[in-house]
Amino acid sequence: MNRFRRLIRSDANCNRLPIPPGIRRAYPFLERTILVLASGGVFTEDPWKPWDTVEPYLRQILGFIGITDVQTVRAQGTNIPALAPNAILSGEQAIAALTL
Repeated sequence: MNRFRRLIRSDANCNRLPIPPGIRRAYPFLERTILVLASGGVFTEDPWKPWDTVEPYLRQILGFIGITDVQTVRAQGTNIPALAPNAILSGEQAIAALTL
């Protein structure tokens, strides 16, 4: 989390404003990112979808510093006995489906 704070703190507002010609972006190397999330439950489907606070929070923070191209990979259901054997496999399939 400290790395996130350092990244956000310096020149963060520069990424939210239109960039005039000839001016560098604060973090030109950070144009897109991939979130890799793991959870014991399944938060992408009802009834637990409203409880998914991690992805929206990270997307908001990344958007604040100018990173709007965000892809998410999830390994979820690792604490649900019926889903646990396939949780990692489904995460690996999601990685294979990424558009890089």
